[in-house]
Amino acid sequence: MHVNKGFSLLEAIVALAVMSGFGMALFAFFNTSLISVEKVQKAYQNDAVVRNIVSVVDAIDPTTRASGNIKLGQSHISWESELVEPARPNNIWLGGKGLYTVGLYRVVVTVEQGSNGSLKTYELMKAGYQQTGDILDGLFQ
Repeated sequence: MHVNKGFSLLEAIVALAVMSGFGMALFAFFNTSLISVEKVQKAYQNDAVVRNIVSVVDAIDPTTRASGNIKLGQSHISWESELVEPARPNNIWLGGKGLYTVGLYRVVVTVEQGSNGSLKTYELMKAGYQQTGDILDGLFQ
């Protein structure tokens, strides 16, 4: 009687094929994971840029500074604003004239990112206001 000690060539080939199948599946999993991580990092960076843009636009007053630019880290931010809704006096809750003149502005923001020089454009709507009245107006008349 013949006793087998070890693997035959066919068994070794089958084992290698099964292991290579697992290896290919593992490679595909890691490749997909790395691509997903890269997409998340880009989205996170884009979110940080948008937050910076919103904070810059929040700080500007389009009634006094219709256009301008600022360098923020590696980004260069420039903006142009135009009046969309004419400026008019605000009303207070009692129906009287308020202290401010308010207008609605369209602000177009262009961002040039550092070394790669990529350009992105964002459009925002912003209220611009100027104080035109005094709290004491009307009290002593």
